[in-house]
Amino acid sequence: PTMVGDEIFFTSGYYGNAIFDANAATGNRIWGATSTGQYGGYVMQGESVAVDQNYVYFFQAGSIVVLKRDGTLAKFIQNPFFTRNFISYFGEYVGAPMLDSAGRIYVFTDNRQRGDALPIAAFSLSAEKPLWRTGYSYVGDPAVRADRLYAVRSSSTIVDLIDTSTGLVAASIDVGGNSNLTSNVIVSDSHLFVSSATTTFAIDLTKSDFPVAWKTSFGGSLAITPEGYLIISTTTGLHAVKLK
Repeated sequence: PTMVGDEIFFTSGYYGNAIFDANAATGNRIWGATSTGQYGGYVMQGESVAVDQNYVYFFQAGSIVVLKRDGTLAKFIQNPFFTRNFISYFGEYVGAPMLDSAGRIYVFTDNRQRGDALPIAAFSLSAEKPLWRTGYSYVGDPAVRADRLYAVRSSSTIVDLIDTSTGLVAASIDVGGNSNLTSNVIVSDSHLFVSSATTTFAIDLTKSDFPVAWKTSFGGSLAITPEGYLIISTTTGLHAVKLK
């Protein structure tokens, strides 16, 4: 689910493609909407929506569904890279649309399960076609900050810094090590955090060569708390690293 103020937005529905808004304190439904979409595709599980001041964004595989904050349809944006509409098609999308301050919307190009490698595409409310699609495939969950999209290149120890206006790789960071990176990416004012299954890396973004500032001996999904702890969720439990 996605929390915005005192509202909680989430997806549901037996056949998927259902978006709801509820009061976070009471759980009472504010509105619900089920999308059919003329471009095909559906998502039954795994997805969170993106929300800004005006819209709710839902990736429906064949399109991006944009709803107004009252649940009414604003528009469909076709995703021409959608491929998985066939017999016994099961719709899943682990992740959420990503937004930036320039009005761009970033998604993986198809339905995806955890670990799937896919290109990333950029869309805009003001354009009927994709703005661009990456040349590489990526895993995990990328992060957007300023004019860069930070994404883990599939089957590698590399994080690409993708220019958000062109989709081209502006720079790459190779963290080294023996295990491929698989986690989500977190970017702060000064550092980037990313993990393999066995190691978490902190990258210094203030230096031009992006060196590894430190690393741990465990890896997994990442989050940062308001108190300044890096939380690492591993197969054996949670680990916390106090950030300066």
